[in-house]
Amino acid sequence: MEHSINDIVSINFRIINILSSFIHTKDIEIPFAGDDIVITESERDIHDSSVKKYSASAELADQVRSVFEQYDITGWPGKPSALPKVIDEDRGGTINLLFIRFSDDCEELVTFRETPDETSREAGMTLRRLILDSLKEENLLSAETVYPKLSECKKIHEEHGPICRIESHYFSTGMMAFSNLTIDVTIEAAGPGIIKVTRREQRGNEPEQIKSAETDSDIMDRLQAISDEENLPVWTYVAIDPEKFCRNDGMMDYFPPSCDITIYYDDTLVTGISKVRCSIGDAVCRLGGREVYGRISDLIAEATEKAGLIQESAPPKMAMPMEMATATAWGPFGGMNLAAMAAQQKATVAGFVLQTPTQGNADAATATGSSWTCTCGSVNTTRFCPNCGGARI
Repeated sequence: MEHSINDIVSINFRIINILSSFIHTKDIEIPFAGDDIVITESERDIHDSSVKKYSASAELADQVRSVFEQYDITGWPGKPSALPKVIDEDRGGTINLLFIRFSDDCEELVTFRETPDETSREAGMTLRRLILDSLKEENLLSAETVYPKLSECKKIHEEHGPICRIESHYFSTGMMAFSNLTIDVTIEAAGPGIIKVTRREQRGNEPEQIKSAETDSDIMDRLQAISDEENLPVWTYVAIDPEKFCRNDGMMDYFPPSCDITIYYDDTLVTGISKVRCSIGDAVCRLGGREVYGRISDLIAEATEKAGLIQESAPPKMAMPMEMATATAWGPFGGMNLAAMAAQQKATVAGFVLQTPTQGNADAATATGSSWTCTCGSVNTTRFCPNCGGARI
């Protein structure tokens, strides 16, 4: 169905800035009805999100319509688009997208690649300048930092290509020297039905161990099914209000994530970006994504095992009393007793800990005698909590 300029009820102009480490997106919503227009600017990236509202006159809508008429933008939807220009990840770049909403509830996407010449690019830059110039400080009505929940992020629509790579990073530390443990697992497509798995492990100051192998696996297909079902790319925007990290007594009630999953999407044919990073970490788990996170970790563990990269996970060499060797290494889902690492081999290989917050220490408490619960939630048998250093009360 063809639409005219008079059928437009609102537009959403999306500016995507691609940087070397993450993507910053700005959505600018402009309604076309009423004498006094309120523009909503939403910015989001992996660090935080914000929403600002600006006032604007009806003249802005008329100016946007004028640009539409000048370049015949309403006639572009449905036309085949040229392939996007490949963006150098190291240098970064910018992409403009336009979502046009019409009175019949139809929404059309303009990629500014619909014409064979420079017309599309020129139209995109003209609209961008016009819209950004309207976001003046003197017209600012409100501004707030928001911490979107998982249910809210799932509603965000973004186009992405297929999954091409997945990484897991696990890090645990204790109060003792040389007790740190880092495990990184990378899985990437190496051909139809073939994956390459690389596992890196480093304990304390010992040399890093790197092992790599290829194996047949359908993990990418199964992971893609989960991604499509759950809208995984937008999970990277989930955030927790930092003010909720502290309790009323001022004690920290939050442990920084020590385990993260990063999924890479090949968006070469969508936006020109070969690897778009989407992180799934502690915030997702705390806000309802734990079950899906567990399914993904199981897939990583399965692929690592099939590639033959599992090895015995013994505690790091430490010259200390045995009772101190029960230090707890915390991940997004809870604690893992270092002395019980061998029993948690599958989870450690993939870099995940799927225990409840007190399970690992509760087992140790049963074995060594009377126990007490620290303010951080850890169950201990020693005088000082090996997790946070707090003294027994």
